[in-house]
Parts: sequence; structure tokens; C-alpha cells
Amino acid sequence: MGSSTGGYKHENQLDRLIRTFQIKGELATFNSAQNIYNEYFNLVKEANADDDIDPSEAVYLIKQYYRTAEILNKISIALKEMGAQEKSQVVIEKVINLNEFMKSLDENYEEVKKEKLKEFNYSLFHL
Repeated sequence: MGSSTGGYKHENQLDRLIRTFQIKGELATFNSAQNIYNEYFNLVKEANADDDIDPSEAVYLIKQYYRTAEILNKISIALKEMGAQEKSQVVIEKVINLNEFMKSLDENYEEVKKEKLKEFNYSLFHL
């Protein structure tokens, strides 16, 4: 699951991209944002490969969401400071998409909790 770069073992590709990110030119910085965003959703796909994101996977995705959103915000600010308003806006839209994903993950878990509670209550009354 980890990859080795320069003697440091990274947890995964997203971790490597975040840890090694540096603000460079406008295009390189923008491409880094896209790669980080895509790698986050690769983790989501991996977690959902069995059509179920279990609680430990959800917790991991939430932690990575915060890291991803933070670095994307920094990139957006850097791009804006470089005069790349349009690219900065694209990165902001990626943060909004991340936020929407978190909202849907939260809503889905609320539904799962309600279903599990119904199942539990049903089993209690039918012992």
C-alpha cells in the first residue's frame, strides 16, 4: 500500500503527493491540485470497491478529506496570487466537490445507522 520515495515510505499516492507538494509555476501547481484531487477519489473508489464503505474506511476518508481540502485551499490561494484566477476557481470547485462528497457520505451513514437501529430494535422484540 505504501510507496517508497527518497527513503520515506508513503502511505499511498495521495500521501506522497501531499507530502511532496511544492508551489512551482502556475501550470505545475494547477496540475498538482488536479492530481491530489484525483488521488483522493481513487481512495474513495478503492474503499467502495465492494459497494460498501465500512466505518474504518469512512474515518480514513474523512481524515484524508481534511488533508486534501487544506492543500487544495493553499493551492487555490497560490494560483490566485500568481494571477491565475480561472485555475484558482477550478481548484475552489474541486474543494466544493469534496465538501459535497463529505455531505453525501454523512447522509448515507445516517441512513445506515437508522436501518441498523431498526434491525436491532426488531431483533430485541423478537427474541
